[in-house]
Amino acid sequence: MPPVLFLSCFGAYLIALAIFGSWFARRQQSGDEFLLGGRSLPLFLTLGTTVATMVGTGSTMGSVGKAYSAGWTASLFGVGSCIGVLLTAWLFAPARRFRFMTMAEELSCYVGGSVVVSRIVAVFTYLACVGWLGAHILGGGFYLSYATQIDQGMAMALIAIGFAIYSTLGGYRAVVWADTIQAVVLFSGFIVTAWFAFQSVGGVAGLAHVNETLLSSSTNTLLAGVSLVVAITASILATPSFRQRIYSGDSVKSVRTAFIGSGIMVLLFCPLPHRDGGFC
Repeated sequence: MPPVLFLSCFGAYLIALAIFGSWFARRQQSGDEFLLGGRSLPLFLTLGTTVATMVGTGSTMGSVGKAYSAGWTASLFGVGSCIGVLLTAWLFAPARRFRFMTMAEELSCYVGGSVVVSRIVAVFTYLACVGWLGAHILGGGFYLSYATQIDQGMAMALIAIGFAIYSTLGGYRAVVWADTIQAVVLFSGFIVTAWFAFQSVGGVAGLAHVNETLLSSSTNTLLAGVSLVVAITASILATPSFRQRIYSGDSVKSVRTAFIGSGIMVLLFCPLPHRDGGFC
């Protein structure tokens, strides 16, 4: 696609988000609705936003980059993500019953409602979210800069504006609707890309040959693989955005079902072959 056309489409997308967010903003009746969608998100929205959160910049850049150098080992990103979201569903989905609004509030409840714990968790949550948002803006900027050949700083600014538009105007419900739509687009695009990549390397035989080459030169060990799975699992258990999905769901059962479905989808996403035989 020509860069000018791509930028035009992206601009139209931002305008659509602004209209979408404004429409949702007019329907907000309380802070609870703005921050958590009224705690009534149905199963399909919880599923969509959770999948979009799990299959983002980290998967499309981090794990795919790992796949180019280490072949099958990169699938451990998805394995860790699956384990993490399933554990989160099992251990923390019942927190939906207590109407928490933040992760700091939930964790302080486990130690008698300690204000000190709440404040410490709030500070670390803020720092983690700044880093998380920065990583996504950086990753999105890389994609936009590559596709349009514009300056990377300008690309990141446009991505940040896009984030701000639909999250601040429409609140949480607008965000999860956008996430759900993006999850469908992401998975559709990755499946199509995987098919063309599979054909590009020569089918099953070519894929096996490339992976033999990658694995023979890989320095990965069992300890490194286990460490990667544990790190990814722990990160999901401690990520505030997954707790927000729990607080906003319409029931414990709905949240658990959505998280289980998300884990299965991400696990299926792992073995999609990419160019040069990598796996994400």
